[in-house]
Amino acid sequence: MKEFDDKSRDIEFLKVLHEEKIATQKLYSQYTLVKLSFLTIILGIGAGNFSQIFVLPSMTNSNSFLLYVVPVIVICFDLFIFSADLSVFRMGAWFKSPEFEGNLCNKWENFIQNKRTSFRIGANSIVSLLLIGTAGTLTFLNNAGNEANQVITLVWFSILFCFFVYIRLDYKKRKNCLTKNEGCDENGKGDK
Repeated sequence: MKEFDDKSRDIEFLKVLHEEKIATQKLYSQYTLVKLSFLTIILGIGAGNFSQIFVLPSMTNSNSFLLYVVPVIVICFDLFIFSADLSVFRMGAWFKSPEFEGNLCNKWENFIQNKRTSFRIGANSIVSLLLIGTAGTLTFLNNAGNEANQVITLVWFSILFCFFVYIRLDYKKRKNCLTKNEGCDENGKGDK
């Protein structure tokens, strides 16, 4: 009787885990949609005075200061997106663990990881880079004639671009660690 209780509890746990995985994947999609919508609005408002930049190159009476915020918001959304994606990878790594050896869950995870594509995260990164680049270019052009502001703009966007590259590389390292299921600590980082 105890063995039956353990099996039914395990089956119930796997159902809950599967539902959590689906919910996380939906959350990933929602983050991406909100990111694109929100940043498109901010980029539009920030660039709204763009037609006047050659008449009034200063940022005093415009909303172009919002362009400085775009990369920060991009990075924040990407951190949420990467976190949700890594959560799904952690679940998959758990199913690949020795406890499931020969189990249908293990076979499924092995199959998925061998056939996985990187289009989703690659597309997200391309969109993020385009948003950061567009905001940087518009801000730089808006500061035409003000060399000090152009230098500040270049430094600001360069720092944020480097940070974006860092979090993207860290995400990739964690993902590779989880998909290979070796040498990971509990956070999915390499080398225990």
